[in-house]
Amino acid sequence: MWQITQVARLRPRLTSVYWPLLARACLIALCGLITAFVYGPGNAIAPALLLLLVAALGTLPVPATVPAWLQPLTETLAASLVVGALQDSGALFLPYVLLPLATAGITAGLAAALVAAGLASLTLVLTTLYVDPTGQVLFRLGGSSGVEPWTWVLIFMAVAVVAAWMKRVSIGQSSSPDPAYADAHRLLSELHVVARQLSLGLDPPTLAAALVDELRGLVPGADPTVLVKSGSSRFVPIVGDVPTSFAESVMLDAWVGSGTIRRSRHGTTVAALPVLMGARVVAVVVLTAHRAVDDDELERCRKAIALAGPRLASALLFDDVRHLATVDERMRLAREIHDGIAQDMA
Repeated sequence: MWQITQVARLRPRLTSVYWPLLARACLIALCGLITAFVYGPGNAIAPALLLLLVAALGTLPVPATVPAWLQPLTETLAASLVVGALQDSGALFLPYVLLPLATAGITAGLAAALVAAGLASLTLVLTTLYVDPTGQVLFRLGGSSGVEPWTWVLIFMAVAVVAAWMKRVSIGQSSSPDPAYADAHRLLSELHVVARQLSLGLDPPTLAAALVDELRGLVPGADPTVLVKSGSSRFVPIVGDVPTSFAESVMLDAWVGSGTIRRSRHGTTVAALPVLMGARVVAVVVLTAHRAVDDDELERCRKAIALAGPRLASALLFDDVRHLATVDERMRLAREIHDGIAQDMA
């Protein structure tokens, strides 16, 4: 068990070393293939082996006390020294120097990247500089490769600036708020503005009571009840009495079928009308009357419920969000009591 735990702890560190080394090895292999094609295989082996050694040393894990700029700066200096010392046979390996240079800019910022670019440029110029017998100053690197070292100096500086800019952009993105919370804040802000304009607010019992009062005026002598489904799939009344078993079967059919159901038994009529939000049933209204309820009364009730549907659905959704926030607060208080007061008392 202890060995498994140690392997699990070492796995992120091994992964952080593996991928940078693999990227460097692939770039070295590509440069080696091009060098072998241009100058022959003999001129590609030595630069490839030396740069692989530099890459291995440049990706080794270092203690946290070591400055972030030191390792990429050392790798950049070593790579430029190898490429410059090998002269023509190492000319096509110059793209490798861009990797540690970019790493310096991303990990340590613009200052470290510019220092690394300056050291790499100085090393490249000094190692390829020579004076011919006529006294003319030439560069060994540019003779057969066609690219003067001054061109690579500009490329080094450009890569340093771009890498530092990438670091700045990544910091700005990482410091941005969580998108989920940003969307929640935007929606809650809009809800706050809308809720202040609502005449009845977003309280489900208040909206359900207003609907019940309207239905009592439309169907005299009826006893309306507004019910919703709880988390356990049981019908819970918001306003009104708990329905009988006969009424429960009627409203279950109305909920499932999303349509009005009316049944009579022993002189009592029970009509169940679903409250819809679009095509989704959010609640059901049960009318219980000790007389027959005609079609005109049910049609007026359907129209009233259709107008009240969006209001009641919004209130139920808001109540669910408020319930989730209350549950989170209770869990936080429970953790504080368990970790603080309870332990102190124990």
